[in-house]
Amino acid sequence: MPTPDLLSSPARVRALPGGAGLDDDRVYTLLVKASAAFRGQTRQHISAVAGDVVTLDARPSWALQLPQVPVTAVHAVVVDGLALVEGDDFEWSAAGVLKRHGRWPDRYRSVVVTYDHGYPVVPDDVADVVAEAAVIGSFRTPGVLNVQLGATSYGFDRSGRTQDWVDTVARYRVRRR
Repeated sequence: MPTPDLLSSPARVRALPGGAGLDDDRVYTLLVKASAAFRGQTRQHISAVAGDVVTLDARPSWALQLPQVPVTAVHAVVVDGLALVEGDDFEWSAAGVLKRHGRWPDRYRSVVVTYDHGYPVVPDDVADVVAEAAVIGSFRTPGVLNVQLGATSYGFDRSGRTQDWVDTVARYRVRRR
């Protein structure tokens, strides 16, 4: 079974109030859960991925949004079996917009893109909230909206997330058209 790509480190978890006493297996399990939750809520992998292949539905417009950002390279764009040439036929942005010189066809599953995306190093704000979520996951009781650990107080919304988590998820979530 492959090792999950974690969005934070055990060292970050242990540096937080309540994290120092957690054993290695518990920290790993909590980080797997918190990383998966962050990815699920943002609909983004965050970590760098090379050679990802996606098949997209197209609409008759000049722009097509890739599902993962930031985009770091586009290796191939194929429309209905025809390979496009970067610069001549299309351009791309780090924000994941594929701009076609012309229009995309109005067909489902007509565009296949091979591209690289994600951050080479997980951004600190993501690593911080994932580590915090891992620690909170070790002690949080459903229904409790505030917990004090030493000098640190954690406040939760009804879903059990801190405001930092909610704000960070919002920053990394791709807006769909």
